[in-house]
Amino acid sequence: MTLREYLNVVFATGSVFKVMSTLEEVYYQAQPDMTIDDVSRCYTQAAQELMEIPGLNGLPDYEIRLKQVIEPDEKYVDVGLHDTVNNTPYSISYVDWSNIVDLPVVAEANMSMIDIVAHTLWELTFHGWTRKEVLEARDDLQTIIDEETKNKAKTVTWDEFKKELEDYS
Repeated sequence: MTLREYLNVVFATGSVFKVMSTLEEVYYQAQPDMTIDDVSRCYTQAAQELMEIPGLNGLPDYEIRLKQVIEPDEKYVDVGLHDTVNNTPYSISYVDWSNIVDLPVVAEANMSMIDIVAHTLWELTFHGWTRKEVLEARDDLQTIIDEETKNKAKTVTWDEFKKELEDYS
């Protein structure tokens, strides 16, 4: 199933409330300033935008992949973009929602539809509650990367800096 199909099923069956409860329980327990009403409002609006957004077929050989990660001190679900041709994982955080809404969703572990939708929504909204906010955050990050790349040409090593100081002394 695609992300859009998962979202439509969750809304059509009334399971959206279980998704919101899962989001609140898993990600917002330690944040008393974010109530279940806040969680429901923000994620419902994001999900509705995803269901209504026109899909672009810019990533035909990709899928959204969810994987259970169990480490010694933490357990979490990793949601990423996966290139099926090159078998390469990528972050999904800054990807245009129009390019991913119609991608297939694959869970490597046995996960319920509620968990798949909840964890995917969490990851997609990490940098903004709307497509526009996510794209603006991506542009901001790209600006920082561009500036850093440009400034690298001006960066000197510690030895070069010491020599330059000696030359001025």
